[in-house]
Amino acid sequence: GGVWMNAGTVRRCVISNNTIRAGENFYWYYGGGVYMASGTVENCWIMRNQVTNDTSYVYAKGGGIYTDGAGCLVRNCTIASNILDCNSGHWGAGVYEAAGRVEACRITGNWLSSRANGEAGGAGAVVNGGTARLENCLIEGNQLDTVIGTQYGGGGAYVQNGALANCTVVGNYAATNHAGGGVRRTGGSVVNCIVVDNWAGAVSNMAGVATYSCAPELTNGTGNIASNPAFLWAGSGYGTNRVPGNSRLATGSPCVDAGNTGASTATNDLDGRPRLVDAAVDMGCYEWKLPPLEITNTNGATGVTASSASLNGYLVATGAAAPSVTAYWGPTDGGTNTVAWSNAIPFPGTWSQGLLTTNIGGLPAGK
Repeated sequence: GGVWMNAGTVRRCVISNNTIRAGENFYWYYGGGVYMASGTVENCWIMRNQVTNDTSYVYAKGGGIYTDGAGCLVRNCTIASNILDCNSGHWGAGVYEAAGRVEACRITGNWLSSRANGEAGGAGAVVNGGTARLENCLIEGNQLDTVIGTQYGGGGAYVQNGALANCTVVGNYAATNHAGGGVRRTGGSVVNCIVVDNWAGAVSNMAGVATYSCAPELTNGTGNIASNPAFLWAGSGYGTNRVPGNSRLATGSPCVDAGNTGASTATNDLDGRPRLVDAAVDMGCYEWKLPPLEITNTNGATGVTASSASLNGYLVATGAAAPSVTAYWGPTDGGTNTVAWSNAIPFPGTWSQGLLTTNIGGLPAGK
């Protein structure tokens, strides 16, 4: 592939358009973009790499990146649009973890296809090693198209050993004969994850056992919830046709403070904010944080006459609770010092997010 690592650091690089074309004389082909035995890859784009073959019976793993040692660390990377397209066994078009750690990465739009009989699973990622851990990652819009042979599932991720933790798995696709359009788990652990809006011939999110996670299938099990996670806004479509939404948690999400803090090992979330904010970690790759109160006067005053006007504003965020609002005005700008304004009028009641307005009348000329 593109990079072979046994130690050291690869940082702020674009690793793209590399190809391993499997031939007749070798059985294993790993890491179309990067093969790691040890070392660190961080803040990189690993994209449009592939492993492909036409005639041989081979095992292909890790179209984007393959991690093969406990000392491997991949963080803050985008692993996107990588391909495994082979005649036989192939796993992990985006990431294959045999060991090591992948954290705070966006694993999107990777494609796994098979043109003949063979094993296949995990279009976005495969986690299959005792020390392998994939944490705080967004796994979205990956596609598993194999239709014959032994199908292991996991349009988003296939977990056989190791851990998938605090990941958000959305909008992935697996062909009809697969289990788990989002996640297929046959071993290891799945914890603190959100797995929703995935497809495998029908809505299909989580196949296998998870804990402290959110998916429609998780109607029982320790700490699990089957509720809508309440993202800021949902995306649409599945697999490589996915149109992303915003998978951060909205105020009131049932996934807030619903994770198992002891199972989280990362300091920060995918946005780089503290992973633990309140009583417990949140489910998914983003930690919810209460937005501060914010009001703008973008709309200003309208309908101004000699003695009246409408005062308008926009409440961007309410903070902890619906606030009361007061408008201040006068011939000089008082800034943030309320007593420096010559006039004030409260808006009636309390307000939620959105446009706010109130009318004032009986104004003396020039005021």
